[in-house]
Amino acid sequence: MARGLLISFAGYPVMISSLFPDNGLASLAGTLLAAGHEVRVLDFNTVTTLRRLVSPERTSALAGLLPAVAGGDDPNAVERLFEINASLEADLFRLTDELAAEISKEVEDQNSNFVGFKLWSGDGFLASVRIAEHLKQNFPDLKIFGGGPAVLYSEHAVFSFTRAFDALVDGEGEQAIVALAEYTEGKRDLTSVPNLIVMDGSDVRRTERSLVPDLDGLAQPAYEPEIYPSLAGDEQVKLFILDESRGCPMGCAFCIHQDASGNRWRIRSASRVVEDVCRLSDSAGTFAFRLGGSYTPSRFLRGFIERLVSDGVRIRYCGFSHPQGLPLKHLESLARSGCKSLFLGVESFDPGDLARLGKRLSPERAAESIRACIEVGIVPIASVIVPAPGQTPEGLETNRQILVDLCGGTRSSVGTQFPGLLPRTLWWSSRQKYGFELTVSEDEYRRTLAVYKIRHIIPPAFWEPLPYMLDGRDFAGYAGENARFQRELAHAGVVINISDDMALLADMLEEEMSGLRSRLQSILFTLDAIALRRFVADVNTKLRSW
Repeated sequence: MARGLLISFAGYPVMISSLFPDNGLASLAGTLLAAGHEVRVLDFNTVTTLRRLVSPERTSALAGLLPAVAGGDDPNAVERLFEINASLEADLFRLTDELAAEISKEVEDQNSNFVGFKLWSGDGFLASVRIAEHLKQNFPDLKIFGGGPAVLYSEHAVFSFTRAFDALVDGEGEQAIVALAEYTEGKRDLTSVPNLIVMDGSDVRRTERSLVPDLDGLAQPAYEPEIYPSLAGDEQVKLFILDESRGCPMGCAFCIHQDASGNRWRIRSASRVVEDVCRLSDSAGTFAFRLGGSYTPSRFLRGFIERLVSDGVRIRYCGFSHPQGLPLKHLESLARSGCKSLFLGVESFDPGDLARLGKRLSPERAAESIRACIEVGIVPIASVIVPAPGQTPEGLETNRQILVDLCGGTRSSVGTQFPGLLPRTLWWSSRQKYGFELTVSEDEYRRTLAVYKIRHIIPPAFWEPLPYMLDGRDFAGYAGENARFQRELAHAGVVINISDDMALLADMLEEEMSGLRSRLQSILFTLDAIALRRFVADVNTKLRSW
């Protein structure tokens, strides 16, 4: 039997979902337990962690900046924000060293064979690297592994920051985690473990890629407080992610999901997912869930609705969908079953934009899907990319007019993203075709992604510039156009940048979405641990009493 710790620390919370339980680590823990190993999940993305990170004085200073930053056009606010950010980074490293000491004690108490880190980008990446190096120095024989978003985006470039990791998991962790545990027991060679990136001297080596063939064969995720201690009390929001499907057949040019999880759907049975719902409702006292697939198939949704109704299970949930595959004739049933919001990847209503995005969708179908959701009471989150590669002024205006007509004054939201360039996408492999140009080397760009801090709660104008051009424009050009587009929509009465899980929370709290967004923006921008604790407790109380 191997003994291990699974660790997640994302740094400062940037979205309320930063405080949701981590379904990936819970699944890995369940897989290890089913194979007879010992494991604990140390998830430091909690209310208490924020309280330890940020002083009331720092919160007060950030509160004074919030009005100027929310306006997005005060250059003095940028300078002051960067000054405070330097202090926040110092605070982060202070807490990181404290966490390293605490994790070292856990390693000693458990007599751990291994530690696995979920590597987030930005704050969490640098903190995890620092902790990993501390552990390797103090426990030279301890095996340390990394996986998660930073590995997905940055791949082998992670090793340019540190050699503390014995291997990086690049792919579905359930396929690797038991074999890695056996490796730490001396029962197998590292090269026999699938989905790994390892260093062989100065050479990068990859092992065979492997996907979970049958999601129904996955072990139950381990959310028990003795395994996942941060779930005791109100440290995290008790909204759980359901792993109902993986993979996507759509092949959008900007999307990384096909490379990460395959170009065909693998779908869990509705009965297994409803079993998870009932188990978590009983054990965690929750009735709020999010479907975790990047595009939940309509055939799963139909079966899920039928099973919820036949079993008399009452929940509220949200998720991702694609306008082309949304089961329009079943939307009323979807709403009655508890679906409160859906993120719809529209990207554009201009046919030329859609062709360049590799989006298999007609503008008419996208508009019909948004209208249909609004009619049945499901909040549609229409996601658009602004500016899209090659987008003309006419195309941009088409998007603005249609979104105002569809979403202005309605119970809906529009999420706008500037075109993010990610490795392992068609945009990346065919950059010239799509109008992208890197201003650094590919590996330096991967390094940038590992440490890049995405701040969803503030306008992109306040983010660090990314080192690529699009259609001859630098970051200020394309991020600035996105910010102008957001302002135009907001002035026309469109609620912008509500996530599907935030819309679900607004429904549960019986609060206007725009009001909840403002409240969370204030809490997360000012890093107000007291207000965050109150919010999380209020949400969990609602869940327990629903």
